[in-house]
Amino acid sequence: GNTIELTSKLSASIGRKFRAGLTVAYQPKSSSYFYKNGKWTVQALATFGTSQRNVTVGYGIINRGRQNVYQPWSSAWPPPYTEERIPDQSFITLGIVQKILPNLTLLSDNRINLGKRFFSYDDRGERATLSFALRLDRRRHSFDLGAYSFLYRNNYFWDGKKVRIVPYIGYNLMIGGKVK
Repeated sequence: GNTIELTSKLSASIGRKFRAGLTVAYQPKSSSYFYKNGKWTVQALATFGTSQRNVTVGYGIINRGRQNVYQPWSSAWPPPYTEERIPDQSFITLGIVQKILPNLTLLSDNRINLGKRFFSYDDRGERATLSFALRLDRRRHSFDLGAYSFLYRNNYFWDGKKVRIVPYIGYNLMIGGKVK
């Protein structure tokens, strides 16, 4: 599949402890066989708190536009396609950053997909994605140790599980800017 995504972010402080932001992302078509166009994701975000302790909430929409859609009832080869307007997928997000100790931060980034399941349209069936991590902060870099989980609407079709948990390790490097 295609893993390229172009993202642009804009945010502004509105007061001492409030930021508003907008993220726009475009991912080119993920398969030349099924899809005509890529998908657009637009998300509005609001962050309450400081850089050390905050909560971020957001609402977003994924727009896939018009796509060639496979007709599953056909036995013809190659299978026939029709061009259809794919319904938008909306979602909400909730993120938390909480400094626990001077060199330890708790992170959580979560997304809940709203509306119906559109599996045929590049929707992998997730109802929600949840993550939890501990970040070991250093002067110019940090290490994350966490878990990322998928909660599916129905039994996941590969292994029959409704929940899948994936542990991860992350490394972040600060380039440029002032060091606190």
